[in-house]
Amino acid sequence: MSRQPDNFFFPSLSLFNAALYAYIAFPVLREAEKSLVQERRINGYVLDAMLITLALSQGQYFAAAMAVWFFYLGRKILAKTEDHSKKMLTNIFVQQPNSVWVLKENVEIKMPLSELKVNEIVVVNTN
Repeated sequence: MSRQPDNFFFPSLSLFNAALYAYIAFPVLREAEKSLVQERRINGYVLDAMLITLALSQGQYFAAAMAVWFFYLGRKILAKTEDHSKKMLTNIFVQQPNSVWVLKENVEIKMPLSELKVNEIVVVNTN
C-alpha cells in the first residue's frame, strides 16, 4: 500500500513551510552568492546553502531545518567568541599598572606612572 504525501492533505501548510524555509535560509543563500560572485571562493556559506537546497529539493524538511539551525547556532557561537575576545583585550589595557618602581641612588622607589621621566631606570621584577 502506497503512502500519500503529507502535502496532499495540507497543501496550504506545505506552501507556508516553503515560504518559512525561504525566509529563514535567505541570509545563508545571500552570503553564499556573495562568496561565489564577488569573492570567487567557496566557503562555509556555500556549503550550507548547498546542503539546505539539496535537503529541500529532496523533501527532507527536517534535515533542512536542522542545517539552518546549526548554521545560526554556529554564527551565535562565533559572535559570542568574538565578543569575549574583545572584552578580554579591553581588560588587558585596563589592568595596566598605575605605579612603577624606579631606581634612584641605588634605592628602589615606588612612584606613580604618570610622574615617570625619560632616562629614569625602571625596575622590573619577574615572579
